[in-house]
Amino acid sequence: MNIPRVLRGSREEVNPVVDRLFLAPSGATKMKSGPIYEAPGVTRVLSGHSSAYLLPTNPEKTEYMAIDAGMDRRARNIKRMMAMIMNPVVAANPEEMELLSEPDVNEQVRRHITAIEIDPIETALRAILVTHGHKDHTAGLSAFSEAAIYVSQEDSAYVRGSTKAEGKLGWLLGRLPEKSRPHQGVKTLESGVKEIVIGDRTVGVYKVGGHTTGSVAYGTDGNLFVGDALYFNKYGGVSLSPGFVSHNMHDAAVSLVQLVNTIDERGDRILTVVPSHSDVGSMDTLRRWRDEAEPRLYLDHDRPTELLAA
Repeated sequence: MNIPRVLRGSREEVNPVVDRLFLAPSGATKMKSGPIYEAPGVTRVLSGHSSAYLLPTNPEKTEYMAIDAGMDRRARNIKRMMAMIMNPVVAANPEEMELLSEPDVNEQVRRHITAIEIDPIETALRAILVTHGHKDHTAGLSAFSEAAIYVSQEDSAYVRGSTKAEGKLGWLLGRLPEKSRPHQGVKTLESGVKEIVIGDRTVGVYKVGGHTTGSVAYGTDGNLFVGDALYFNKYGGVSLSPGFVSHNMHDAAVSLVQLVNTIDERGDRILTVVPSHSDVGSMDTLRRWRDEAEPRLYLDHDRPTELLAA
């Protein structure tokens, strides 16, 4: 199936048409590429209408891991951002970085960044942690042949190209294209695993099934990467991903409540929540959503969107 150009992920900004048609009506808070002030050490990379995140895995900051791989099968935006991070002498200045988040990207800046040697960048990315099996989070997996790919057992079949994506839109888009499928071995996160170690970084693993059956959130250094389990809206609250892109809205709501409860019960230190389709928000905001949603969730099984998405 041919994907319309408007949905392809080779731009440095959120595609304006996708923004107008989907993100703006949803009320999702705006995203920009670059370092995230609320999450020190984390760099956001926009890819189409989605985000990938880069984090160093050693004190020298010579090796990195990514949360998701974006929707460009060549992962151009991820490689450009890594080139800027790892080559500070030739990296774009703050004004140029700002341009990379604007619709009318300065072509001279684009050429300058593209010209940076990126072969070492591919080997510097040691791991990609997949939040869930949808194309806008996995299309760039094959661009990093040296990176270990971590994905839940339930969503691993999609990453390998064996099944279609879940959700109405995912089913229409079909399987992950062959050119995006990772050539290296895929490391399956078995049920019940609580953490994994990437270099010197320990990463917590949390099951948040619903958007897809095998959706996973990852926690490290006080940051919780939730994929499409939620987004923060412009009203200061939490919203669930819409039903047409999700497998089971009720399961998504229950999983999100259970996620907050699990973090609190384990005493895990989470301060900032980092979604894939909105700006970041605080864990306290998510806790307030949990406190309001949990009593209502079990009273009305059939209306999770109305009850929980505000």
